[in-house]
Amino acid sequence: GKGTLPMSPEATDAVNKALLVGNFEAAVEVCIRCGNYADALLLSSCGGAELWAKTQEKFFETEVAKRPYLAIVKAVVHSRLADLVKASDVSK
Repeated sequence: GKGTLPMSPEATDAVNKALLVGNFEAAVEVCIRCGNYADALLLSSCGGAELWAKTQEKFFETEVAKRPYLAIVKAVVHSRLADLVKASDVSK
Protein backbone atom coordinates (compact mmCIF):
# COMPACT_ATOMS: atom_id res chain seq x y z
CA GLY A 1 0.00 0.00 0.00
CA LYS A 2 0.98 3.60 -0.35
CA GLY A 3 0.74 4.34 3.39
CA THR A 4 1.02 7.77 4.93
CA LEU A 5 2.93 10.59 3.30
CA PRO A 6 5.90 11.71 5.35
CA MET A 7 5.32 14.89 7.33
CA SER A 8 7.53 17.90 6.78
CA PRO A 9 10.30 18.55 9.31
CA GLU A 10 8.35 21.60 10.48
CA ALA A 11 5.21 19.55 11.10
CA THR A 12 7.18 16.83 12.87
CA ASP A 13 8.83 19.47 15.05
CA ALA A 14 5.43 21.01 15.88
CA VAL A 15 4.08 17.59 16.91
CA ASN A 16 7.17 16.91 19.05
CA LYS A 17 6.86 20.27 20.82
CA ALA A 18 3.12 19.81 21.44
CA LEU A 19 3.66 16.32 22.86
CA LEU A 20 6.49 17.45 25.13
CA VAL A 21 4.09 19.84 26.89
CA GLY A 22 1.18 17.38 26.83
CA ASN A 23 -0.84 19.29 24.23
CA PHE A 24 -2.36 16.33 22.42
CA GLU A 25 -4.99 18.52 20.75
CA ALA A 26 -2.34 20.63 18.99
CA ALA A 27 -0.38 17.52 17.98
CA VAL A 28 -3.54 15.93 16.56
CA GLU A 29 -4.40 19.11 14.66
CA VAL A 30 -0.98 19.17 12.97
CA CYS A 31 -1.35 15.52 11.97
CA ILE A 32 -4.83 16.15 10.53
CA ARG A 33 -3.62 19.18 8.54
CA CYS A 34 -0.90 16.93 7.08
CA GLY A 35 -3.44 14.22 6.23
CA ASN A 36 -1.81 11.86 8.70
CA TYR A 37 -4.94 10.36 10.24
CA ALA A 38 -3.18 7.26 11.57
CA ASP A 39 -1.05 9.35 13.91
CA ALA A 40 -3.91 11.77 14.62
CA LEU A 41 -6.15 8.92 15.79
CA LEU A 42 -3.40 7.30 17.85
CA LEU A 43 -2.45 10.59 19.54
CA SER A 44 -6.07 11.54 20.14
CA SER A 45 -6.62 8.29 22.03
CA CYS A 46 -4.12 9.61 24.59
CA GLY A 47 -5.82 13.00 24.91
CA GLY A 48 -9.15 12.07 26.45
CA ALA A 49 -12.57 10.94 25.28
CA GLU A 50 -13.63 14.28 23.77
CA LEU A 51 -10.50 14.61 21.61
CA TRP A 52 -10.80 10.95 20.57
CA ALA A 53 -14.44 11.39 19.49
CA LYS A 54 -13.74 14.69 17.68
CA THR A 55 -10.79 13.17 15.79
CA GLN A 56 -12.84 10.13 14.76
CA GLU A 57 -15.55 12.42 13.39
CA LYS A 58 -13.03 14.44 11.37
CA PHE A 59 -11.56 11.21 10.04
CA PHE A 60 -14.94 9.84 8.97
CA GLU A 61 -16.00 13.19 7.41
CA THR A 62 -12.86 13.21 5.29
CA GLU A 63 -12.41 9.56 4.43
CA VAL A 64 -15.91 8.04 3.95
CA ALA A 65 -16.26 9.61 0.49
CA LYS A 66 -13.00 7.94 -0.60
CA ARG A 67 -13.70 4.59 1.09
CA PRO A 68 -17.44 3.93 1.43
CA TYR A 69 -16.91 0.86 3.64
CA LEU A 70 -15.90 3.27 6.40
CA ALA A 71 -19.60 4.11 6.78
CA ILE A 72 -19.96 0.60 8.21
CA VAL A 73 -17.03 1.18 10.55
CA LYS A 74 -18.56 4.47 11.67
CA ALA A 75 -21.85 2.71 12.40
CA VAL A 76 -20.00 0.08 14.46
CA VAL A 77 -18.07 2.77 16.35
CA HIS A 78 -21.33 4.53 17.16
CA SER A 79 -23.17 1.25 17.91
CA ARG A 80 -25.59 1.88 15.06
CA LEU A 81 -24.81 -1.14 12.91
CA ALA A 82 -28.39 -2.45 13.26
CA ASP A 83 -29.73 0.83 11.83
CA LEU A 84 -27.31 0.62 8.91
CA VAL A 85 -28.29 -2.98 8.16
CA LYS A 86 -32.01 -2.07 8.22
CA ALA A 87 -31.37 0.86 5.89
CA SER A 88 -29.35 -1.10 3.33
CA ASP A 89 -30.18 -4.03 1.10
CA VAL A 90 -27.51 -6.55 2.02
CA SER A 91 -28.77 -9.04 -0.58
CA LYS A 92 -27.07 -7.05 -3.37
